[in-house]
Amino acid sequence: MPLAVAIAIILAQVPPEPKLTELQRKTREALSILHGTAEGRVAPGTSAIDTFHRFLGDPLFDASRYPERSQDRIAALEVKGQAQYLLAIHQERERNYLTALLAYRACRERHPLPSTCGNCGAATRTEALFGEGRCLEGLGRYRDAIDLYFGIVGRTLAPTDHGASARIVQLYEAAGNLQALNLELDRIDREDIGWTLLEGGRVPVDIPFELRRASAPVRTILLLAEAERQSHWTRLIVALQETYRSDSSSHEAARRLARHPKQTVPLLSRLLLAGGRDLGPVAYALGLCGTPDAVASLKEALDRGLFPGSKDALFHALDLTGDPGRSILKSYMAGDGALDQWTIERYYRKSRSLQFEGFPCPPIPKDFKITWPSRP
Repeated sequence: MPLAVAIAIILAQVPPEPKLTELQRKTREALSILHGTAEGRVAPGTSAIDTFHRFLGDPLFDASRYPERSQDRIAALEVKGQAQYLLAIHQERERNYLTALLAYRACRERHPLPSTCGNCGAATRTEALFGEGRCLEGLGRYRDAIDLYFGIVGRTLAPTDHGASARIVQLYEAAGNLQALNLELDRIDREDIGWTLLEGGRVPVDIPFELRRASAPVRTILLLAEAERQSHWTRLIVALQETYRSDSSSHEAARRLARHPKQTVPLLSRLLLAGGRDLGPVAYALGLCGTPDAVASLKEALDRGLFPGSKDALFHALDLTGDPGRSILKSYMAGDGALDQWTIERYYRKSRSLQFEGFPCPPIPKDFKITWPSRP
């Protein structure tokens, strides 16, 4: 059978794409404009803030006009939720911390993103809460920020706390007051056990207490801090690989490894170039190190094809190193990696969005102190 005939038969059996409603078509256009604006593509004569507010005020995307659980209602909620979230991010980027704080709060209270998955909905709310915490820090309201971070860690249903545990430890560490943090964690555990018993809950005895207590995520970061102080690099590398993509502690392990490139780059490079499965976290840590030796190891991994599947993690690591890594990517795309051009372009599209959304916390002042007492 001729190939053209075979293709025609296959295509004839593929069901046609469902016809979009007018609202769904306009939703696609709106989301394209919103994300283009987030990446800096703003129409002449307007501003990013104007664009976000235009969609927030557009009656076409008023979800109350559409039946409950209908696709049109979900589409309307998606546009307003995305507009509100991107507005909050934009204001934070501009360091308009009070405006951004209120915008993040509106992400949870007025325009939450729709979700048919409990984990996804919880993750979105947690992301907005963490944004509120960063803004409180920017306003100098550190006690409020820390209380909010503790709230995220203690009661979130999301699969990750988006860095709240790590930030708590970073703040107490910068204040030179980890003893106060340990007292606070003990208090939280006592309160959590009391609440569980009050509600008639049963403690699952098959799960070790160290893992089930409310303070466990923060104590995990404390163990990483202790490993760094004692120069136990192997312990940090194990944490980096064990929890990658599912726990913010892996990113904290990578950051702490990157503070000591002289000691850690040889260990990470040896692990990367040995090959194996899921090398992403190792590449990520090397990217944060960014030294010439780290760049050389990442280039060798690329040349040897040690990432036969998705190369996004390797591209991200090279990009983190700055100009040296980006130069390697450019040469790779022009030569042997020409067939991977679509992968690199996909990474850069994703990367631009992550760079826009993935804000670091504000720098902690050098004279930062925690002066308020721990609660009894």
